[in-house]
Amino acid sequence: MKKSVLCFFILIVVLLCGVLMFQMYLYSTVTGEKKDTATWTEKQEEDYAHALLTKGLVREAAAAFENYLTKSTAKSDKLAQIGYRLGTIYMDLLEYEKALATFYKAELLSANSSFKEEMNQKIVVALENLGMSSQAQYELEARTSVGNMKKKEGSVVARIGKDTITDAEIDRALNQLPAALRKQFEGGENRLKVIRDYVAQEVLYRKARRLGYDKTPEIREAVEATKKQIAVQKLLQEKIEKEVNIDGNDVERFYQAQKQQYLTPAAVKVSYVKMDDVAKKEEMLEILSSGKGEKVDSWIGPGQSFIPGIGDAGDIVDTLLVKEKGALTDPLKVKDVFYIFSIDERREKYQKQFNEVKQQVEYEYTMKKQQELTQKLLEEALEEQEVEIYPVRDTSGVKDKQ
Repeated sequence: MKKSVLCFFILIVVLLCGVLMFQMYLYSTVTGEKKDTATWTEKQEEDYAHALLTKGLVREAAAAFENYLTKSTAKSDKLAQIGYRLGTIYMDLLEYEKALATFYKAELLSANSSFKEEMNQKIVVALENLGMSSQAQYELEARTSVGNMKKKEGSVVARIGKDTITDAEIDRALNQLPAALRKQFEGGENRLKVIRDYVAQEVLYRKARRLGYDKTPEIREAVEATKKQIAVQKLLQEKIEKEVNIDGNDVERFYQAQKQQYLTPAAVKVSYVKMDDVAKKEEMLEILSSGKGEKVDSWIGPGQSFIPGIGDAGDIVDTLLVKEKGALTDPLKVKDVFYIFSIDERREKYQKQFNEVKQQVEYEYTMKKQQELTQKLLEEALEEQEVEIYPVRDTSGVKDKQ
């Protein structure tokens, strides 16, 4: 009997334990407390951050990247790369303090990363935008100029921070100017003005550089275009200088062939009076003879129809050119107004002799030879490479598609 009671009791206990375990299972299923073998991986966290960024959720992406950097066990190079990306996001958000902190951390994680140069520039830009220009300049010099400081030639004329400006630099700047203009700045106050302007431009350039403007696509394109122009000029200069040999006889023959270009044509200077009625002719002639007419100070020559003070006078100039000095004309009509002219001065046609224009002729002959050699060099270059220029399509009559 006792044995039966004991077995019954054990059975009741087992049943109660089974019911309790079943209830715990149901509870864990309902509340989600069942242990899940699938966990949120580092890779998923990184992909999640990139996905937020592509969707335009920049701040949310920054938070996801921060979370990744906090929990990740990735290698230093990988963490540095993510840190650089996060710092760039903070730059776009104008949160320069956070950007700097993240960049400095990335720099400690990987000192020689592939993005080091870009990050250096962004560190300088962040400091400049925070108003820390001195620190920005220090960072710029430390990150881009270590070991590259060259000893400058000439005496020091100005100083920008630790950098010096020498008179040799000023001379090089002046050499970029045309010769006639360069003479105006060779000494005294004018040279001092050049130094001040040079320093001002250098200071502004350095600020623009600290802000990264020298890395913009527009600046890079302009630099490339300038490099092309300078390279082409250097090529033409060296090739042409070797082949251009100016012979005095060739220059004189060039003069003879172009002699008409060195002819000074006949011309006149005149005075005039105007009237709206030819009946006033005598009165106007008297005014003109007394020297009270309107004077034209410039020479009037062949092929010219414009007369200062009158405007387009048609073929009246031809009439004036056949008159002698001191002669008066009859009333000549221009539009609805009559004019009487006095020939104040007369310059006869004059052929300039070779010795008078030798320097000018030699210059023009040299320019002609250079143009010929340039054309020849171009044709040779075109033959060396396959060049095809397609005709321009005429789209002037084509309406824009709506």
